[in-house]
Amino acid sequence: MARLYLHYSDKYDVMEDLQQELLKELERYVKHVQPLDAFQTLKMGQLYQPFIKVITCIKEHAPAFRMLLGEQGSPSFTQKVKMIFGSHILDRLSLIRKEAQDPEFQQYLQAFIASAILGVIQEWLDKGNENLTVEEMVALHFRLIRFLGNVVGTI
Repeated sequence: MARLYLHYSDKYDVMEDLQQELLKELERYVKHVQPLDAFQTLKMGQLYQPFIKVITCIKEHAPAFRMLLGEQGSPSFTQKVKMIFGSHILDRLSLIRKEAQDPEFQQYLQAFIASAILGVIQEWLDKGNENLTVEEMVALHFRLIRFLGNVVGTI
């Protein structure tokens, strides 16, 4: 254990390294999420594999994500996670929907998307991961999206 600490100058250095590793790994999986493909997969009643990998990554590192995203966690880490989800998905949506190219709209769409995804993940982590599997978590995300789409379709 002492050997581990020779590499770091203090506990903040350890935390910074942990955060950077988690963010890099999360981004590696998020970049494969294609919203259009995800919606097509959803329409076929299947689970979207790239998003399963995202949720699997989070579950594999659940104690660290729970600590960093929790009430006593790191606000800057939370913002970086939101940025990863929001900017990647917004970039993809901007390619397929002209409305998503409006800069003012983009700002709020990115905040909405990132907060929705992260909010569901935080709720899952707060419950200790015991009640939902990765597949159930992915299905829940898309069930929520479908529900919102249906509600909006009735307006």
